[in-house]
Amino acid sequence: MARYRATIVSGVPTSIAALAEVPIGSCDISTVRMALTGGAVLPKAISDRFQARTGIRLFETYGMTETAAAIAFNPGRGEPLQGSVGFRAPFAKTRIVALGDADMARECPPLTSGLVLVQGPQVFPGYLDPKHNRGVLTDDHWIITGDVGYLTEDQRLVLTGREKDLIVRSGHNIDPAAIEDVANAFPGVQMSSAVGMPDAYAGEVPILFVVPSPNQTIDIARLQEHIELNVHEPPARPKRVVLLDALPVTAVGKIFKPTLRDLAIQEKVRTEIERTFGTAMPAEIHVDKDDRLNTVVRVSVGCNDKALLNQLAESLSALPQTYRIEGTSPGAFAQSGVDESKR
Repeated sequence: MARYRATIVSGVPTSIAALAEVPIGSCDISTVRMALTGGAVLPKAISDRFQARTGIRLFETYGMTETAAAIAFNPGRGEPLQGSVGFRAPFAKTRIVALGDADMARECPPLTSGLVLVQGPQVFPGYLDPKHNRGVLTDDHWIITGDVGYLTEDQRLVLTGREKDLIVRSGHNIDPAAIEDVANAFPGVQMSSAVGMPDAYAGEVPILFVVPSPNQTIDIARLQEHIELNVHEPPARPKRVVLLDALPVTAVGKIFKPTLRDLAIQEKVRTEIERTFGTAMPAEIHVDKDDRLNTVVRVSVGCNDKALLNQLAESLSALPQTYRIEGTSPGAFAQSGVDESKR
């Protein structure tokens, strides 16, 4: 920024989080008038950290390839509303409909989260093969964005996450942002991401993955206490917190939650292995996809006791993934004969 005298800086939230950790020192970044971010929901703590360190106003934007990148914008002047992606694009319309409403007819009142639908001249006409429009465009040509958010009283749009990223615990929808915003405000946390971990009783429960800021150490126990105190919805409090060196990201820097869901499955299996065999039991866990894209989990443990292997299989059998479990002995693998195929 200082070298090229940039006037506008843009990046996805993971880039903004990284920039918020870079010391400015003697660099002159006074030419930068604004920073733009989009591509994913920007956590409030990261926005605050970036603006406090740089003094640069940060504006969130919202668009999709299918809408010519234009759904909502924050005005370039004045103070943006924290967390809002701004007002709808000119000549466009925005609706918020209730989650789970198959007909998409029940609109949400202001400040109530739901599924974001968009209609306007910028919305693409659809795919060449009409069958691919199902679940993407309604019959009256509203695009189903897949994003979750709400409208304020003055019609600003606030996004909270993706519909497919909601954690469904015993039929109750949990927005990962409710967990992530709290965790990101904890000292030493650069960024975090919550996903659902398989659970035989509740379907899934929250698990939180956390990346420390450079040269910072995070006390997991204190972080969990912070979360317990500040996540006010008890079902949303994560059952497990895991430290990572980095979050998996796509080629453009968005957090890639499918990889985190695979890690969540591994954490669940480790929990059951420890419960069955004790914490010292060596194990290998591999998460793959079969030809029909079903999740298949292959588990090898350093024990060939069939009774214990069957006990482990029983503990995993109520989960939706397919588990193939084998015991190992030094120098050889012994197939346990257990193949729980619960999809």
